[in-house]
Amino acid sequence: MRPQLDTRAELLPAGGDTGARVDRAEAVMRWAAAALAAGLIAAAPVPGATDVPARFVADRVYVDLPLKSGGTLDLYTDSGGGSLILSRRAATRVGLALHPIDNPQVRAALGKDARSASPPALAGALPPLPARLFVVARAAQMPTWPEQGDGFLGAKWFEGGIWTWDYPAHHLRREDAAWVAGRGLHETALGFLTSADGSRPTNFARIEVGIDGQTVPMLLDTGAETFLTPAALARLGDGGPALRATSMIEASLFDRLHARHPDWAYVPVAQVATGSPMLLVPSVEIAGLRSGPVWMTRRSDAAYRQFMSSMMDRPVAGSLGGNALHELTMTVDFVRARAYFGRATSP
Repeated sequence: MRPQLDTRAELLPAGGDTGARVDRAEAVMRWAAAALAAGLIAAAPVPGATDVPARFVADRVYVDLPLKSGGTLDLYTDSGGGSLILSRRAATRVGLALHPIDNPQVRAALGKDARSASPPALAGALPPLPARLFVVARAAQMPTWPEQGDGFLGAKWFEGGIWTWDYPAHHLRREDAAWVAGRGLHETALGFLTSADGSRPTNFARIEVGIDGQTVPMLLDTGAETFLTPAALARLGDGGPALRATSMIEASLFDRLHARHPDWAYVPVAQVATGSPMLLVPSVEIAGLRSGPVWMTRRSDAAYRQFMSSMMDRPVAGSLGGNALHELTMTVDFVRARAYFGRATSP
């Protein structure tokens, strides 16, 4: 999901439910990032497949991108986020010239100290970074959450390409344009918000997921994550880190599942800052493949119905994160709006 940064405090209304206040901050942040991403350059054609230097941490994917000027950027990739955001520390390290942000709505969302900059050029055959980036004091999902490397790299970077996330083998690859799905892969259609001229303002993919016998439209969100409370981390007891991938569903669906299945594992106060609970869904169905169990974090209905859905081709009721893809390979053809899933790892 699109990050809430430490400059988001002025967006939170005083008093009321903490989760609702964070949802509002995130919604404003996402709206601004997605609006500014519209019309930015698409990824340039790349001859042949390109392996991307990446590390998979608790089913979350960071890329270590080499710069033509020397050095690298360590960016958290987020197919459910709209823009390129760097911390001020990272921008200073790579020598970026910072400029005031003219758009008052963007300033309100990112904070008065935020700046814009031109992205550095990448070395090698990697697609270029989006044409505009924003610099904030600290690149973190929420003020009390850890920083995310040097910043966030959203859905626009994946536009126009065919990308494979091999979660079991911890590989990220941009496929050749002539890539053809191999035998045994399970195919499903994706939905994208599309303008009259055929362009995609956001490049956010909608995917249909089976949960407890019903089909749930969800954002395909490789950046969906949570920061567990100490009590939740102890309750899970799996040896994983507190900052990890999650999947998310709207409150009304979450509550129905919890009421219907009181035997499913449940953590009442699971997430730092929001206090959101989590529910362990035994399995989900993705393109005919079963995956699970999958922890689902509760989000407000408004976060999806009023905000996220406004940036999708159809309404969505949740986010499918990397924890649901842990045992799968996923290839997303952003051009043809198709996704392919399998269980075999990359060679």
